[in-house]
Amino acid sequence: MTAEKFYVTTAIVYVNDAPGLHYLYEQIGADALARFQRQRGRDVFFLTGTDENATTVDRAAKAKGEDTRVFVDRLAELYKRAAKVYGISYDRFIRTTDADHVEGVQWFVRRWIENGDIYESTYEGLYCVSCEAFYEEADLVEGRCPFHSGRDTIEKLSEKNYFFRLSKYQKALEDLYGQHPEFCEPQIRRNEVLGWIERGLKDISVSRRGLSWGIPWPDDPEQTVYVWFDALINYVTGVGFGTNDALFQRYWPADVHVIGKDISRFHCIYWPAMLLSAGVELPKQVWVHGFLDYQGQRLSKTSGNMIDPFAAAEEWGADAVRYLVLRQVGFATDGDVSPEIFSARFNADLANGLGNLVSRTLAMVERYFGSRVPDPDPAGPSEAAVRDVAERALRDHDAAAGQLRFADALAAAFTLVDAANKHYTRTQPWQLARDPARRAELGASLYAGAEAIRLLAYLLWPYLPATSERIADQLRVPSPATADWAEVARWGALPPGTELRPGPALFPRLEANKVTSAPA
Repeated sequence: MTAEKFYVTTAIVYVNDAPGLHYLYEQIGADALARFQRQRGRDVFFLTGTDENATTVDRAAKAKGEDTRVFVDRLAELYKRAAKVYGISYDRFIRTTDADHVEGVQWFVRRWIENGDIYESTYEGLYCVSCEAFYEEADLVEGRCPFHSGRDTIEKLSEKNYFFRLSKYQKALEDLYGQHPEFCEPQIRRNEVLGWIERGLKDISVSRRGLSWGIPWPDDPEQTVYVWFDALINYVTGVGFGTNDALFQRYWPADVHVIGKDISRFHCIYWPAMLLSAGVELPKQVWVHGFLDYQGQRLSKTSGNMIDPFAAAEEWGADAVRYLVLRQVGFATDGDVSPEIFSARFNADLANGLGNLVSRTLAMVERYFGSRVPDPDPAGPSEAAVRDVAERALRDHDAAAGQLRFADALAAAFTLVDAANKHYTRTQPWQLARDPARRAELGASLYAGAEAIRLLAYLLWPYLPATSERIADQLRVPSPATADWAEVARWGALPPGTELRPGPALFPRLEANKVTSAPA
């Protein structure tokens, strides 16, 4: 039977500077979702990549005295390296300079033209250089960009461009949100989008004149496709639009576009209108996450308030950072991060919680049973309490993860960590070991602990993939990447007699941390 497909994307990022942790945050969340869906048996395609045709990128290259193509090639490789460090399991890393993307964009624009949705006019208005976005006066905060309020990034532009008839799709977008409010989640972001639509949609410029860097407008070499529309189209070109129809038919429409809240207008208003004009089916959902903050200020390239993702991976471990951002912040609202917050949660959750549970379980099985998994006691009280928590954790985790509520999903998984550690406090296997007559009770106590960490190896794989593989290897059970979920996601699947392989601590406790952020 053919597996049900699942197509997830991230926004693509400007390659005008090195990556920050805030960029990896979005990739980590989307990767957790992709891994979760793969683990549940879906045919997943995960797209991420780089946005390279921006004026800001061209300017950044020139400021460094580099050829723009050389500049973007170098930075694209750096972003790929960051993704590799954090285990981002993408199926394609698209670059908007890729030949198939360029071809697909021009096919897409031709569809607008054929549909009568493009006309030539003069644009006069406000433009944020950093966002590469046009704004209305009402959008500004004290005359400045709402997302770059600390800098003067607004320019007044007047140039003859091609316009897209966005106003034509006012009713269609009202109907979309009336019939499918889940198109934009969470609700707080959907309400913002509805507010913009209620103000009335105006036609928008979709080209720029006189730029040497960008995708040429079809049949007009004086114009380039405005970078935002070029970038949005990557979601269809990334799965073959215009170049590979079989791939496109297999994966489109997207199941979830994962984006930040600063670009929701483009994805929740412009993008569906663009697709309607081109005669392409709409995606199922846009998930809009919040920002990572440091000391009350958004982490961003523009502010210079950054956490270096490579330094963070060195200090806490990439797996731990994946866990920390999703557990600390979740994936909907803004949230504070800092080295101090990371280290405190690392010690509490990973070192003292999960890591301690794995170490003490394997050590006791080694000491009392020669590293062989003891026999369970399915009908006994020792297992029942932990089993009940495990079964509830599986249900609660999946309900939350499927809705991208990753903080809740991880909290559900960690109820099993807490239950297993409390189980040892209650049964005290070190005391049972002193009485040979209670050896069956000792075995049941340790089996419940070992079975709990086996389930945790599978449950935590979307978030802590390398750690989960290590736990599975120590337990000598199938890899979380390839195991049949229906077979492994049930209590009692750990075979008695299996010889375990104790190893070093998964998360050695931190005593101090280095500052890996650079406040503006």
